[in-house]
Amino acid sequence: YGQMLARAPALTKYCTTFWICAVSVYISQRISDTVSLKRIVSYSAVVGAPPYSHYWFLLLERMRVGSTTSMVLDQVLWRPITIAWSFVVGAYLNDGSLKNLGTNLREDFLKSFRNGLLIWVPASLINFRYVPSQWRVLFIDLVHFFWDIYLCTVTMSKKKLSAE
Repeated sequence: YGQMLARAPALTKYCTTFWICAVSVYISQRISDTVSLKRIVSYSAVVGAPPYSHYWFLLLERMRVGSTTSMVLDQVLWRPITIAWSFVVGAYLNDGSLKNLGTNLREDFLKSFRNGLLIWVPASLINFRYVPSQWRVLFIDLVHFFWDIYLCTVTMSKKKLSAE
């Protein structure tokens, strides 16, 4: 893995993140009793797998800010964007449109963001203080495994899914 990471960091992270996300989305769908391979692949390919974090962490590294500042920027700027993006994709995958996006965001975004702070503040501090930069995305992916189960359960819950 380390050699692949050195040769093609973005592609390696994309593939790793895709599979970690796909498994977590599958688990969340099993919990909701709404397993859909199309949703698993689509959500994982669009939300989970693109190496957004790879480029975000590179940006923070180039800014040469400390671990606490990196964590604050991560929580204030990056986390709300990634949560909102999950809601956008989840809404679209639910019914092929964004007609319920506003309602879903009003009902669940703030709760998801607040709950995320309980996980992401400590995870980000650990990541920026102790994890070497080349392994940060993988560390976050492992935390994301559990976060994605929660977030997918919220954004693609059975009550919100339309019949296929």
